[in-house]
Amino acid sequence: METTNNDPWGVNGQPAADTNGGTTTPQTDSTATTANASTAATATANVPATTNASAAKPTDTGKDALGTASLVFGIISLVLGANVWGIIGLVLGCVSNSYKKNGHATAGIICSVISLVFWVILIIALVVVLSIAWPEIQSALSELTY
Repeated sequence: METTNNDPWGVNGQPAADTNGGTTTPQTDSTATTANASTAATATANVPATTNASAAKPTDTGKDALGTASLVFGIISLVLGANVWGIIGLVLGCVSNSYKKNGHATAGIICSVISLVFWVILIIALVVVLSIAWPEIQSALSELTY
């Protein structure tokens, strides 16, 4: 039993087989070509024009990473103290929010600001306590004998 290629238009990349076992090229018919061209034109006209939004904003992918980094540094600054971590989280959050508003950047800014405010309050309290208690500290240190 002989198998034949039933692909008369060459869709699979192989020429169509004739009944004698040989291969022939697909025949072109002028009326079929005009009908196909008009059908293709109608099909193309019915397709709505779309825009590729991701191609318009190629820098959009890294901005969420900045917001997430801001959130991470904000949480670290709350846990470990507001020294460098709070400043880094605040800067990253502001940069991320300038490109695209997102929740991670806003939360990172809030955590960083809270930890920086606590840090400033702690420094002020330390200065006040030391300035009030400094005379007693000096007298206690002078009474120590070596």
